[in-house]
Amino acid sequence: MFIFDGTNFYVDPNPQISSNVTVSIPSTQFPDPQSTLTQFSRKTIAQNAMLTFQLAAGVYSPIIIIHKDASRITIKGTMIGATPVATNFAQTGSSASARAADAANNIVMLRSRYGSEIRITTDGGIGFSNFGPGDPTIQDMLITHDRTKTNVAGIATDWSQPLNTTNLAINVAIWGCTWAYYCGGMQRVSGGSANNCFQGPTAINGAHIHISSGFISCGNDYVGMYSANGSVLVLQAGVQSNVNGQFGALCSGESYILIQGTPGVSADRCNLTGNGLWDCYCADTSEIMMYGTTANTLSPPLGTIGNFNGLIRSTG
Repeated sequence: MFIFDGTNFYVDPNPQISSNVTVSIPSTQFPDPQSTLTQFSRKTIAQNAMLTFQLAAGVYSPIIIIHKDASRITIKGTMIGATPVATNFAQTGSSASARAADAANNIVMLRSRYGSEIRITTDGGIGFSNFGPGDPTIQDMLITHDRTKTNVAGIATDWSQPLNTTNLAINVAIWGCTWAYYCGGMQRVSGGSANNCFQGPTAINGAHIHISSGFISCGNDYVGMYSANGSVLVLQAGVQSNVNGQFGALCSGESYILIQGTPGVSADRCNLTGNGLWDCYCADTSEIMMYGTTANTLSPPLGTIGNFNGLIRSTG
C-alpha cells in the first residue's frame, strides 16, 4: 500500500501473516535462521496461519525464538536419509570404551540422515531455546557439541527464566551435549534421540517432560532419563533408554516417572536395558510406574519401598 504524507510516498508494510508461509533459509534475503527470526519478530501470525522456516542442509549456529505467536512457528531441517530407529544406533555396551566407540559410529550415522545441523561451540550454549511465549516447533534437526565446553544443552526450556516457556521437538537428534534436554518448565518430545551426552532428557525443579514415538536415549555418560526435585517425566510409545553409563531412568527428590508402553504390542513396548548400574533407580520419596516395559535391574526391588522412600511399580 502506498501512503502519501503530503511530501513523499512510502510503502506501509503488512504487519500480519494471514496464510501459511514457508521461508527458505539460506537465501539472499534470509541468510541465516537467527537474523530471519529477528526480521519476522515484528509480524503478527494469524490464528489460521503457520510460519515455517525451512533450513537447507548445512551447519547452523544456535537458535533463539522470541515471538508472541511462537505457537504458529516451525523451524524445520532437511532430512537426507531415513529417520533413524533404535536398531540403527550402535549400542554395544555401557562401559566408557564401548560408549566412546559407539558414539563415533553414531555421529557418522546421524550425519548421513540429518542434513541440517545446529552446532554448539560455547560454554553454556543452547542449541535451540524459546525465551518468549507460545510453543514453537523444531523438527528434523541434528544438534551437536564436541564436548569441549561445559554446561551445554541441546534444547532448553526455562534455562534461567520463570516457569513460562515450552516447545515441541519432533525428530530431533542430540549428540554430545551436557544435557540433551534441560527442562525447568514444559517440554514435549516426539521421536528423536539423545546419544553421547552426559545426561539424556532432564526434568528438574518442578518441570514436566512428555516423550513419545520411539525416542532413543543411549550411550550417555550418566543417565538416559532423569526426573528430579518435584518433576514429572512421562515416557510413552516405544521409548528406549539403553547402555547408559549408570542409569536408564533415575527419579529422585519427590518426583515421578511414568513409563507407559503398551502390554502385548512389541512396537510400543518401552525398553530400559543394559545400563551400567541400574536400569531404573528411584529414591527420596519418588515413584517410577511402568506399563508394558522391559527393565531388568531395579532399585529398590519391584514393589518394595527403599532408597529413602523410593518405589518402583509395574503391571508388566
